[in-house]
Amino acid sequence: MQTALVIPARNAAHSLPEVLEAALEVIAREEILVVDDASTDDTADCVRRMNISVLRTTKASGQGKGAALRCAFRHCLAEGVERIVTLDADGQHDARLLPQLLEHFDREGLDLLLGDRGFHDDPSSMPWDRRFSNRVTTALLNWRTGLSLRDSQCGYRVIRAWLLEEDAFRCTGFDFESELLLYASERGARIGEAPVPLVYNETGSHMHRLRDTLAFVRLYCRSLRKGSWHGSGA
Repeated sequence: MQTALVIPARNAAHSLPEVLEAALEVIAREEILVVDDASTDDTADCVRRMNISVLRTTKASGQGKGAALRCAFRHCLAEGVERIVTLDADGQHDARLLPQLLEHFDREGLDLLLGDRGFHDDPSSMPWDRRFSNRVTTALLNWRTGLSLRDSQCGYRVIRAWLLEEDAFRCTGFDFESELLLYASERGARIGEAPVPLVYNETGSHMHRLRDTLAFVRLYCRSLRKGSWHGSGA
């Protein structure tokens, strides 16, 4: 299988069916993989009813978005997938853009493509605190990597499988997406962005302001140390 669409989900039964229906318009059912991160609602059942593959994280309590993604990536690598698309389960991203993102990814010869949600151009599309946090983290990551990204935290991504072949990651929460970006830059990956419209839905977010900000700070400080800062997995 050349491409897989990975959707991490936690208590997303209210939004996930619509996301999956949109995805099925542009990608085959067998190319979609949902990772249920210990949901307490009907998330896994609604996926199974649509005859789509679902994995569950191993721990009873949710480990976080990063752990769910890493679980899916291991599965995809074992299946020989070459490109992995990640998409959030809360309905903020339009799955029907997937063909355009893949076309951009291949045309530009990229290894990692991030969505740019364009909230800089439309401040009303995202609450000010989330917008401020994104600006700060993006500026820090740009300084660290030498990139000129506009939206480093977007979960709509296309990833070349070779970036995931080593179990080199520690992060299990939202900070994993920054860790992947830092790791890709360190490995000399070709990184780019493409516009993706945002439908902001605050109730769909599982981000914890203080906890996830501190996790990013720890990751960033670790990345400044000399030598190899990414571990051998967590």
